[in-house]
Amino acid sequence: MINMCKAGSKYTRFALYLIPYTLYLFFASCQTDIQTIKQVTSFKNLPGESMKEAEILYSDSAKVKMKLTAPQMDRYSGEKPYIEMPQGMKMF
Repeated sequence: MINMCKAGSKYTRFALYLIPYTLYLFFASCQTDIQTIKQVTSFKNLPGESMKEAEILYSDSAKVKMKLTAPQMDRYSGEKPYIEMPQGMKMF
């Protein structure tokens, strides 16, 4: 059996070099950028409404003029509201 506590052994020297190096890498690799955190956690980039298998009928005088279908529809509200259909749409 190997005695790892023996002073001057190669295992002790290895551990003495490895532990501080590992701690340095752990603390040096973490960065806190407040702008990035705010952007990732912001709810401004999320849709107010989201719909799967959307079907919208446009009619005039009780007659269907157009039918729009989309696998997904996202409605964004805010200063300039808009609707996005990220997977495309079909109009009939």
